[in-house]
Amino acid sequence: LSLSPLAEPDVADRPGPSSGLELLNEVLYGKLSMIIDILKPVVVTMCAVLALSYALRSSSWYNPMREQTSIATMAYTEHQSDSTGAKLTGALLNALVFVIAVGAMTFGFVLCFKYRCFKCLYFVIGLSALSALGSVSALVLTNLLETYRIPTDAISFYFILWNFAVVGIIAIFTPSPPFFKHGYLI
Repeated sequence: LSLSPLAEPDVADRPGPSSGLELLNEVLYGKLSMIIDILKPVVVTMCAVLALSYALRSSSWYNPMREQTSIATMAYTEHQSDSTGAKLTGALLNALVFVIAVGAMTFGFVLCFKYRCFKCLYFVIGLSALSALGSVSALVLTNLLETYRIPTDAISFYFILWNFAVVGIIAIFTPSPPFFKHGYLI
């Protein structure tokens, strides 16, 4: 007998498997299907990365000694001949620039939320996704074309790249078939 009106019904009143073995199979199948659903995109992504790294292994693009430029090295680029003090000062300056940039972007997002400028937020998020899809796709496609020596004119290349990025944005931010959306997210 239950005193609370929100208490769960007795186990005997619940519909469900009639034996412990059926319950175990139901629980295991549910857990296994969840694990498989999680692992599918991970495995597909890993296979895609392996295929691209295999295809681009002889590309001139990958050079670990190449100088990298990013927001983290905007203020100071380290050289072999620099003293330890100069490297420390440069590292602190780079860290300061990075923290200021991240802080300014965060402050901008918070202001947009505070003043309910959601269209501005959607635009910035869409533009960043478009530029990420476009730049990464351009890098991969350029190296694949170079590696396999496939001649392509610039107009066709940029037309294909633009369409790929725009369709990707549409697939990611609007209702679309799951395999299509997952393909672009991978």
